[in-house]
Amino acid sequence: MNVEIKHKITGKVILSGAYASITDCLDKNRDADLRDADLSGADLRYANLRDADLEGAYLRDADLSDTYLSGADLRDADLRDADLSDADLRDADLSGADLRDADLSGADLRDADLSGAYLSGAGLYLQTEIWNILVTPTHIRIGCEFHTIEEWFRFDDEKIGNMDSKALDWWTKWKPILELMIAKQRIGVIEMSTNDDTCDNCGHVGLEFSRDMGNAGYFCGECGKFAQAEKVEDSGSEADFGTKDKQESWEEAFVTGYWNLWDNGNKTTDEMLSGMLEITKSILDEAGKV
Repeated sequence: MNVEIKHKITGKVILSGAYASITDCLDKNRDADLRDADLSGADLRYANLRDADLEGAYLRDADLSDTYLSGADLRDADLRDADLSDADLRDADLSGADLRDADLSGADLRDADLSGAYLSGAGLYLQTEIWNILVTPTHIRIGCEFHTIEEWFRFDDEKIGNMDSKALDWWTKWKPILELMIAKQRIGVIEMSTNDDTCDNCGHVGLEFSRDMGNAGYFCGECGKFAQAEKVEDSGSEADFGTKDKQESWEEAFVTGYWNLWDNGNKTTDEMLSGMLEITKSILDEAGKV
């Protein structure tokens, strides 16, 4: 097949020729300058793009699942709606990248630089007094520690304490905030109930039923695993808080509320955490989630 990769603005051809696929083209031109390349919608599954220069590249809607991107330069890249599930992004530079609504489930983001990245709909990024936090649909990165959400909330005090001398005190303060924020991000609950079933993942008794605008099912409040999921029709009622506009308004409320706390200054860490917890609870209360 004939492959042609162009500059996203000028239209100048960066790479062209006969290749088995676009992935084959990139694999055979590993040293190519792909800055500002238009790769929107490209099927790049399993591509080896380690250390690739993709600064400013247009990768919107691209399929980058299981792609090797460790050490890649993705500064200011447009990755909106891209599928990055299970991608290897270790040490990648994603500073300033637009990751809105990208799928980061299972992606390995250890030591990736996400400073200034846009993560609405893809994950949560929060700076704290000691470590930065990144939450994706499946994992949490705190400092250099990268584990699944389920693993983090199953760790005992000894495990947390062995990570760093300050880790246990920090985790004790931030754990409840993360739990509430993940509940908001992951579930989108507008209806809840509890049964007496046992979670097949962690053994916790009492699965909670949740419904959002398009899905329903039981999930474990202990480890967060979904089970017995099924599709449901959206009622479209005034009580529906699952719309995209609503979700974006909550995210804006989180950011605005947290920044107001920082701007006011002269607060102890405990006062800051208490204020953030109250903001989180108030937003989730309004959405009918707690």
